[in-house]
Amino acid sequence: MVADGWLLLRNLLTVSLNRHSARYEVVAAVETAPEAIAACATQQPDLLILDLELQEKSGLRVVPALRQAAPGTRLLLCTAHPTASQLLDAWRSGAGGFVEKTNTWDEFQEAVDRVGRGEQYFSSHRGRTPSGLASPALLGQDRTAPQAMQAEMAPTASQSDSRAAWSVDNGR
Repeated sequence: MVADGWLLLRNLLTVSLNRHSARYEVVAAVETAPEAIAACATQQPDLLILDLELQEKSGLRVVPALRQAAPGTRLLLCTAHPTASQLLDAWRSGAGGFVEKTNTWDEFQEAVDRVGRGEQYFSSHRGRTPSGLASPALLGQDRTAPQAMQAEMAPTASQSDSRAAWSVDNGR
């Protein structure tokens, strides 16, 4: 399932994923947070690709309602304008992944594949990535971040243009 406020991207993702019909079937493509919650409740998709910048409500703020509506649905959060705090908040929310819309299609597809298999995938080329977040000790059930990691997430002027890529595959 795809939930994205931008019609062009929503259609592009739907067509591109359906092209791989052996692996994917997009059961719904919606624009708003209420539509995403309703579609998840009725469709119970295996995977939801969720834009963080939905019109009525942030994708991050709708995660609890999505979890309640479809507890078995894996979540891949995406945005065109990532920040380090969004990356950390996505991880804390229990989402299976975070990917930039501006990544290459191959990177986006890898995120879909991995989260679809139940692995984690977090990638940001513009936002800073905390080195401690990849620690296996932090990938357990407790998704609270230590104070040191939160301090590390604070951007500095010299880091505002840094590129970072980070992926977690649960030790696989």
